[in-house]
Amino acid sequence: MQFFSMLAFPLYFPVITIAKTNRSAHCVDEDAGLQWLSSRLSEDSTITCREDLTTVNSTGRYWAAQFTNDASVVVTPATSKDVNLAVQATRKTPLGRDYAFVSGGHATTGASSSTGLVIDLNRLNRTTVLYNFTDPTTQLGTNVVISVGMGGFSTGGGIGFMANAYGYAIDRLLALEVVLPSGAIVFATKKTRHSDLFWAIQGGSGQFGIVTKFYQKAFRTPKDVKVGFHVVGSGSVTQSFRNTEVFFAQHADPFSLMYYALAYLPTGWPHASAGETEYQVTRLMVTLWFDEPEQKNGAHEPPEHTFRTLLSGLSLESSLSYTVPFADLTTLSDSFFPYGYRRGFWGPQVTNVSEAYLSAVDDSFQNYIDNMLQRGETPSTSTWVLQYMLPGLNGHLPASDADTAWPHSATGHQTLFDPGWRRESSDGVVEAFNELLYSLARPNTTSIESRNHCSVSSMRGLVAPYDYPNYLKPHAKGDEVWGQNTARLASVKQKYDPECLLHRGRVFSSPGCMTRGFANVF
Repeated sequence: MQFFSMLAFPLYFPVITIAKTNRSAHCVDEDAGLQWLSSRLSEDSTITCREDLTTVNSTGRYWAAQFTNDASVVVTPATSKDVNLAVQATRKTPLGRDYAFVSGGHATTGASSSTGLVIDLNRLNRTTVLYNFTDPTTQLGTNVVISVGMGGFSTGGGIGFMANAYGYAIDRLLALEVVLPSGAIVFATKKTRHSDLFWAIQGGSGQFGIVTKFYQKAFRTPKDVKVGFHVVGSGSVTQSFRNTEVFFAQHADPFSLMYYALAYLPTGWPHASAGETEYQVTRLMVTLWFDEPEQKNGAHEPPEHTFRTLLSGLSLESSLSYTVPFADLTTLSDSFFPYGYRRGFWGPQVTNVSEAYLSAVDDSFQNYIDNMLQRGETPSTSTWVLQYMLPGLNGHLPASDADTAWPHSATGHQTLFDPGWRRESSDGVVEAFNELLYSLARPNTTSIESRNHCSVSSMRGLVAPYDYPNYLKPHAKGDEVWGQNTARLASVKQKYDPECLLHRGRVFSSPGCMTRGFANVF
């Protein structure tokens, strides 16, 4: 029996339940385009004005404070047809000249916010599981609420906790329902006449249309996860680098993984609260072991064996281990990413993790924190994380870099630099340090070794992975992320959005976007 799920956009930020909004609000009364839209939306959809509770809730959930724009009006559609109408309305109201649409609101490129009109997709938030999947056009359903919006997650790559076992979200996509910038609703698969649109959305991010339904191959998630937080003592830092190098070189279990994190946290964390005034750079090993009783290939050993070498010989300031339901796993990281900061989610992939690389990053991170403190900044919760990625992703990578918009026939271990800072005057300092991190990663991202569990493509020779679209650095060049696919993405952008109506965030250099001055990916 096969399982497939049909998904639309869920949200991380809790949505306040409000009675049906009065569409005779002042912003509707004063705008003919909004009046047109109001008369046609379904009963469960709403239009709310600036300072209304729903609008404040919608615009207040963006993670990047530097891109938080207070929308003049928020349209919350309840159906795909409502999204179609909202897109049509952007041509009828002056507020639609610079509109945005939002899923989870995690985007740190400004793609989720606008001072004009925002289409908020939080009510497209249900999941239907389809057994014996046949023709998606005959099915109905939307999605569940999880930590990250399904929209940005599935159009920007989709590295999740189970990626080592089941691959990235974009590789599990089967079909898409998309509202184009023209307002048309189309259905895209690899075999329909919109196959180029389907290809572009697989890692090309959300600038080709608004996906209102994702049909995605589902997998049976583990029931429980055994989690370990291990704070490395100052006398064991070098040994922790050595152990991590060995772990990354030898680990082969797709149902367990680890993160090495550097974070500016309250002294004594995790026993100290976020309100503490004393902070320090903390070195943290996070281990995850997924309860997967059906795995009988011998690679999925008990956690005490899986992470024995990793933790061997270390002096730990604290070590917490406990079991949580898989569904609650994402909440464990929430404290690392508080709202209200200027924020980035940036990071290249690396293939060769060594003691020297980790030591260089560690020294640089400490210097960065010291520099920010000298500037009078508040870099609380600034974090750098290295995530283990199984080469070949358990056989779930595409055969060719040309198969999806984001070229990833080979994969590297994922880094994430998530700085939190307060002042606009520090933007350049933060971006300069991020460039330093990239310069440290690049010499370690030259090739990936052929191993027995690698994909066919990576066994052909030495392949360099490209940067992850969802961790796109500021001013990233197209070939760093999309390689030779960049030119084709610009062509698909021109085909489906010739007027460059979707131009928030990162925008490919199609003729229409070049003419209007919105192109910023070359």
